[in-house]
Amino acid sequence: MTKKIGAGLLSCADKIWETADTLRGAGIKASEWPAYMMPFFALMMLESRLRRFRQARIEEFRTEVASNFRIEDPSHMEWLEYAAKAANKGNNRDLLLHGKGLRETCLVPGGNFLTRLLTHLEQYDPDTKRLLGIGYAQGHAKFLDMQGKASDLFSRDNCPLFPFAQKWASIDLTPFDNSEITTIEEHIKRKWADISAETAGEQYTPSDVIDLATAIIVELRREGSGGTGIADVYDMASGGGNFLFATEDALREAFPELSVRTRGQELNDALYALAAIEARFREDARIEWGNTLTNDLFLHDKFDAIVANPPYGVDWKDIKKTLELDASGRFDKNRMPPTPDGQLLFLQHAAFHLSETGVATIVHSGSTLFSGDAGGGESETRRFLIQEQDIVEAIIQLPRNEFFNTGIHTYLWVLNRAKPTNRKGFVLLINAENCFTKIKPSLNQKTCAIDETNRARIVEAFCNFADGPITRKLRIDALLYNKVELELWRHDELGRAIGKSKKIEGEKIAVHFDGDVFSVGDGLLDLAPFGEITIKEIVAQFNEAARSAEQTAVDVKGGPVYRRNNETGAIVIDSLEKGLGVLTAKAKIAKSKGLELVKVDIVLDRLVEKDSEIVAYSEDETINNQLIASFLARWVPEPWCMLGTKTGCEIGFNPLFPKVSEIRMIKDILKEIAAVEEEMVQLEAEIAANLSDVHGAAARPIAISEFEWIGASPSHWSIERIKDHALDMQRGAQPQYADETGHFIANQACLSTYSFRPEKRKECEPLTGKKGRYLRRDILIASTGEGVLGKCVLVDHEGYADSHVSILRLKHQQTASFLNYLLSVNYELINSRYAKGSTKQTELQRERFLAHPISVPPKEEQIAITAFLDRELSKIDAQLELINRFSALLKEQRKSIIYEAVTGKIDLSSVEPPANAPMA
Repeated sequence: MTKKIGAGLLSCADKIWETADTLRGAGIKASEWPAYMMPFFALMMLESRLRRFRQARIEEFRTEVASNFRIEDPSHMEWLEYAAKAANKGNNRDLLLHGKGLRETCLVPGGNFLTRLLTHLEQYDPDTKRLLGIGYAQGHAKFLDMQGKASDLFSRDNCPLFPFAQKWASIDLTPFDNSEITTIEEHIKRKWADISAETAGEQYTPSDVIDLATAIIVELRREGSGGTGIADVYDMASGGGNFLFATEDALREAFPELSVRTRGQELNDALYALAAIEARFREDARIEWGNTLTNDLFLHDKFDAIVANPPYGVDWKDIKKTLELDASGRFDKNRMPPTPDGQLLFLQHAAFHLSETGVATIVHSGSTLFSGDAGGGESETRRFLIQEQDIVEAIIQLPRNEFFNTGIHTYLWVLNRAKPTNRKGFVLLINAENCFTKIKPSLNQKTCAIDETNRARIVEAFCNFADGPITRKLRIDALLYNKVELELWRHDELGRAIGKSKKIEGEKIAVHFDGDVFSVGDGLLDLAPFGEITIKEIVAQFNEAARSAEQTAVDVKGGPVYRRNNETGAIVIDSLEKGLGVLTAKAKIAKSKGLELVKVDIVLDRLVEKDSEIVAYSEDETINNQLIASFLARWVPEPWCMLGTKTGCEIGFNPLFPKVSEIRMIKDILKEIAAVEEEMVQLEAEIAANLSDVHGAAARPIAISEFEWIGASPSHWSIERIKDHALDMQRGAQPQYADETGHFIANQACLSTYSFRPEKRKECEPLTGKKGRYLRRDILIASTGEGVLGKCVLVDHEGYADSHVSILRLKHQQTASFLNYLLSVNYELINSRYAKGSTKQTELQRERFLAHPISVPPKEEQIAITAFLDRELSKIDAQLELINRFSALLKEQRKSIIYEAVTGKIDLSSVEPPANAPMA
């Protein structure tokens, strides 16, 4: 557990922070302060340890030799220097032998202070100079870059280097032991993180998250390897070392007889240098510099405890080839995540480095839980860790706004190479989202902290490893699923469909694409109407007309007329409806006797589409096949051919811990409406008696129903899925936004509760084609964005929607009205069950959304229900309008009262002020 900072430590930390006042006065941005403060903090930390070492060795000399230590004696000096080199804690000859550090350097007035400072720093040993950033060659890593930052301060107006160094020189860290120095450092680093971290990939781990993670490490150690022997602790992305060294301290405190060794690797220059300097003052600690993924400097080591908070959402395309060629066994080509986010690479790396009894607590963002499709690298990594290796013991959802510079959901993965027998085959999900206390003032975006009570609650829930108020114990099978790829032969609702392929031929055929007509004779296109354009352009024009047509018709002279509604797929031959099918006309260039002609192939065929279904999974192959067969028999009534199956792995907290708004009984709402109406009448009477006669009526909108049915629905209603009623569901277009084009596109802001807001549309370049186009009676659904995802509107006009909106097209208009009401009443349920993502760009899982079961009444009841709702809601809308008018009048009256009172238009000379009224 991280040590709490006391009054003495806090006073020193505050004094350190006050050095930033000089930087502020020099015009340096707050986000840049850490780069100037870090090297001087490291220097004072080094000097304090060296001064303590010097004093301790001199006392040791006096005790062992029984005489005074004389600095002028060459043999005494040689002994002290030898002792310093043997200790390998860093060495500065002037400081070690003569007690001359930054404090003494700042006592000399005048002269070139930069030269004096660099001369003092040159006395350090080579490795310390490397970490501080002294004497580096051009192009080499500068780590803390003290030379560069000191030179920059020296060159600025008013030369702030000397006053800045003076403030640091006045800070005495020698009274504090190594643990207290670490506590001060943690406090300062937290402030640095608060002002400097700019992306979610640059995370400083808050102490309360570290305390939770280390508490779980301690419990896992207690359950497993125990409190004796050796524990090797590792952090693959160690930053400044806070997480790593806090874990060491927690293990030492919990198990006094345990020998702890720490290892870490960090790529960031300055953070590595800070951690490496602190490691010098710890027992058997080592920090390496470099990219953990491409240059693993602990490749042959296995660790008993691993902690880490690796970067989130960091692109790794520059190292992709290197990792694909990696022969260490850490990574597998089938488990490579997409290059925009390499978090799951760190999980694979951690699994590789776990000893046979190793445990780990690793912080990740939500993308590690659910990103990627079945068979993809992300899903395969999860399946590898959860199913094949069975080392994932628990995943803890942390509170929102836990980190300083991001509000995304974060999760603590708990790995255990030696899971107890009763936990094998299971994973515990802990929803700690509400296990926090608010902190004031907030620290950037960090508004909460996991206090001691909540930490104990989470740890207890982990140790119990059972279902509870904040936990779900799941078999591994429950985290896996089958993705079944199908080819479907589509039929209409009456079971009608084109049965076989037929080539349509004739001596003369007229092909209609909406209003465009093309003449075809004996399979060749009549080229006369096209004028002088090329054959290639004619083919392109014909095929584009075919692609974009909403209606296609083929009129065979002396034969039948074939028609297809390209939106629904319905085929009509002459006047007979034949069900669903495909009517295609495709042009291509043909050559005959040296001439280029245009051949047109017209085919009537079955409507065959590819689809996929998400089906529950069982590790038992026989049971798994039965699950798939039962599901397809229940939910896929049309003829199908299975193309294949893939096993996916996904961890969803939202479905297991849904956030569903409570729906009250109507009688309770009506009671509250009556009470509000009575209160408004009383208020109206008071206002009328004193000011004016204002009349109004009030009502409240009534919640109709949940999105998902609660309890049993009427026995004659059928249980179906949204996709059973859908013709299509697609994302909108990606427009090119522009001003004053006169062309508009709908976005999420247009989707209000029960209504479409056209004023929120944005202008863009003209759009053509079917992509993003919605028709009258389509349902538009907000499909990205936290807080708005799931909002939907049934539109009564045509237009285009952007890519943040999904367009749901249904088979029947009345179903559209009914389903729109069903979805609109509580979009939060859609959000909680079918939102995928952890940032403000969450995305609707359309495939799973379409597979959601709904309770559907017969068509005549749908008509009655929607008519009732239309009628009753229109009344409520009218009442709301009255309330809005009443509210506007009250605001106007309030303004008028204030105006007339302060301008003397109301005579208040006879009004007695209250006895306790303040007097001017």
